[in-house]
Amino acid sequence: MDIISPFATLIGLAKHGRLHRIEWVGWNGYRVSSLLRTYRIHFYEVGMYTRNGETIRWANINRKQAAWAEYILLRAGVPLVNKLIDPRNRERAERHAGAPPAWDGKKKHTASPVEVIFDAIAWATGHGDGLQPAAPRGKAGKERKGR
Repeated sequence: MDIISPFATLIGLAKHGRLHRIEWVGWNGYRVSSLLRTYRIHFYEVGMYTRNGETIRWANINRKQAAWAEYILLRAGVPLVNKLIDPRNRERAERHAGAPPAWDGKKKHTASPVEVIFDAIAWATGHGDGLQPAAPRGKAGKERKGR
């Protein structure tokens, strides 16, 4: 039984009001989450299901960031299967190779219980994708030196 998702959804709804569901195939949830987190776009619930023998993964994100998230994912080559919020994103993304530059280098920012779990599993299994988590924060929000 998944006891985290209901709490993650409540956190997302409390922070943003409306959430939007993105769906994709091929990439695992950790890779997609890691990519979006470099742009401060966070997952608030995740899941997967099978349709016609293909595993489709999904996540809820802030509705206000959904069009930007689509664009980032399409540019990175993530095959989205849901109806796009802005269909022009597919054409725009095809004009570029790879994801746009991240705002904070390749730091990931944690905002939800789902992301904490993804990070713990990736750390424990050694299945990270090369993106580094943000440095731990000390008092007053300052980054701590070393680990």
